[in-house]
Amino acid sequence: DLAHDHRGRLLHHLVDSLPPKHRQAIVMTFYEGMTQKEAAERMGITKGRSNQLIKEGEAMMRDAFNTIEEEVGR
Repeated sequence: DLAHDHRGRLLHHLVDSLPPKHRQAIVMTFYEGMTQKEAAERMGITKGRSNQLIKEGEAMMRDAFNTIEEEVGR
């Protein structure tokens, strides 16, 4: 349906707008199905750093989404 398609495009845009390391950690874990440990090993970082990148990336996407909602609601 149209709303689902719009949300998918918005999510794709939000992921694409992340800094490279944050985007890489999120794509590897959420889209490619890797564990955080596998993603961390592939990226050459610790699992803790991978987790931090994911949490920071999620927060960035949430903030960007809220900004978009505010703009649309005006």
